[in-house]
Amino acid sequence: PNEDDEWKTDPEENADEYPLEDDDDEKAPAFSKQGSGAKTIFVTYQFRHFDDDYVVVKSIGEPGQFGIAYECYLRSDSQQTRRCVKEINKARFHHINNDARDDILRTMQNEIAILRKVEHPNIVKLYDVYEDRHKLHLIMEFLPGGELFARICEKESFSEREAARTLKQILEALDHMH
Repeated sequence: PNEDDEWKTDPEENADEYPLEDDDDEKAPAFSKQGSGAKTIFVTYQFRHFDDDYVVVKSIGEPGQFGIAYECYLRSDSQQTRRCVKEINKARFHHINNDARDDILRTMQNEIAILRKVEHPNIVKLYDVYEDRHKLHLIMEFLPGGELFARICEKESFSEREAARTLKQILEALDHMH
């Protein structure tokens, strides 16, 4: 099959059922919404509804280019251990050209695959992925400290000791990944 086959619509496809897994995990498949000709873009093979298993507590930070982060917890967790969910609205993918969209989808697939495998104290943990026709949800470790860049900007000065400690953590994480 050629690359154009990936984007063809299938009138027999049920929009609420995820298709069987393809052998080629490198592609970001798209499937049609029955009868409309509109394409639904899938990033992963994790077709599940986030709201079935999680409760959203509040939003975290500002919305990004494709989505927003929320504090959440697993419904079945009696202790309501906080996690973070990055919610990505897939409708935004339809407003960019095909080549750029393909690049973004491959990058997202790679990021998810890497985060699933990596275990390190200085790299955020990816717990799970949920995806439905409209949204992709990445369930991650909740890190209440905020972003490093914001912390650096807030400080009047950054001591050499603080800078060395932070840089050491970053370099240890990079070393672990390579």
